[in-house]
Amino acid sequence: MSEFTPPGGEPTRPPPERPSGPWPASYPSYGVGPGPYDTNAAALARAQSSRKMAGWALGLSLLLCIPLAPLVGLGLGIAVLVRSQHGFDHGKGMAIAATVIGSLYLLGSIGLFALGVVEGFRDGFEDEPERNESGEVVEGGDLTPSKLRVGDCFNEPRIGDLDPTEQIETELVDVVPCRGPHDAEIYHSFQLSGSEYPGQDFIDRQAQACVPEFKEFVGLAYTRSRLEFAFYFPTEESWDILDDRGIACVVIDPVRGKVNGSLEGSRR
Repeated sequence: MSEFTPPGGEPTRPPPERPSGPWPASYPSYGVGPGPYDTNAAALARAQSSRKMAGWALGLSLLLCIPLAPLVGLGLGIAVLVRSQHGFDHGKGMAIAATVIGSLYLLGSIGLFALGVVEGFRDGFEDEPERNESGEVVEGGDLTPSKLRVGDCFNEPRIGDLDPTEQIETELVDVVPCRGPHDAEIYHSFQLSGSEYPGQDFIDRQAQACVPEFKEFVGLAYTRSRLEFAFYFPTEESWDILDDRGIACVVIDPVRGKVNGSLEGSRR
């Protein structure tokens, strides 16, 4: 390569020529593509719309006194979460809160509905007896044992044939006025506590409370009486489904069978 002399200066080398063709590997090239943040105007508009929707979702979810409002809030909250993306604020926090509140409301509504169905199913088979002002039955009906009151008389033919180791399951008993013939009479009742079914052994021990109450009602100690007692208790199914916690002690006459009138104070 020859030298050249610029005007008024010393000879120098000409500037290096730029190589033709593609840049060598030592010159890295940088591509431009979408980053993690969507910065266009349409995305910003969607984010603003989502924030408004999230605000409505949270507000509706808090209106527990208005039927279905929390469920609408739940739906809007889910919609906001589906639309949420990285970058702009879509109101995700409010949407999550609305979704949680709405979900709890939904679960609670389902639970209350299920309980109502169970109660309605049970009550559909019951026929409440008619009582006077003092609570005495004057016209019979059908009740579950857990709804029997002290002093109620009823018919249950199988109860007189029970031996000490036998149990029977009963859904309804035929409640009748005590002045007429009947198989048994309630003389004591009480409620068990706890959320989990305690088991048969525990129930049997608690039912021993029927023994001292027998003397209080009949007027004669059980060991000296010719009368017998039995007790109604909750099964595991009635405990869990019907919230049944009651134990009912009943007095019967195994010799005569049906009795006319109350055995209270009979001293038999």
